[in-house]
Amino acid sequence: QHNSVLASAQQLMGGAGGRFSRSAEEASQWGEEQRAAFSAMIALGNFEFSTILGKRGAEAFKNEPQLYDEAAANPSQAMTLIWRVIRSRQAAGHRRVVVFSESTTQLKILQRYLADKGVGALFFYDDSLSSMARGKLVHDFLHCESGVLLLSSAGAIGLTLCPGCEVLFSVGSLPWNATTVDQAFGRVHRIGQTRPVEIVQFVARGGITAAK
Repeated sequence: QHNSVLASAQQLMGGAGGRFSRSAEEASQWGEEQRAAFSAMIALGNFEFSTILGKRGAEAFKNEPQLYDEAAANPSQAMTLIWRVIRSRQAAGHRRVVVFSESTTQLKILQRYLADKGVGALFFYDDSLSSMARGKLVHDFLHCESGVLLLSSAGAIGLTLCPGCEVLFSVGSLPWNATTVDQAFGRVHRIGQTRPVEIVQFVARGGITAAK
């Protein structure tokens, strides 16, 4: 199904002759093609993380919350790999790991998947938290015995997650703006950090993330 979406988008853009400028007569059609291609690229990123998310789309998860549990119960290789690498870093002494994704839907799926995987306490940081709640969450994460902080783009700026954490994974759909990722990296690689920092970008080989 991933490849079908990809082929459809490629055919769409191939029909446009690969052009990024068109005549006035073609302008409205070009806008439609552009939107369709962009939607396809979002779907491709979702497929990399979860087949169910790729099939249904993020909006369906808002309307049918049970899809989160269904996706967690049928983990992709990406989700399994994230868990394995978290465990390996914790076993090496890095007890607290940050996992960043621009997609809160993907983070919520991962939260459910990791719940019984022995990675310690799970913390979820998004824009629904009040200022006081954000401060408490960061404090609790940096002082827990072991745990994982699932970080959305809401925490990619102005947040200090060190000392106490020196490992960050960037997973799921890669933001179109590279600055967003750099800002997320800066949560652990910043003034006040006392240990060497490791940052891992998970990339599906041959997928839309690799193209980005």
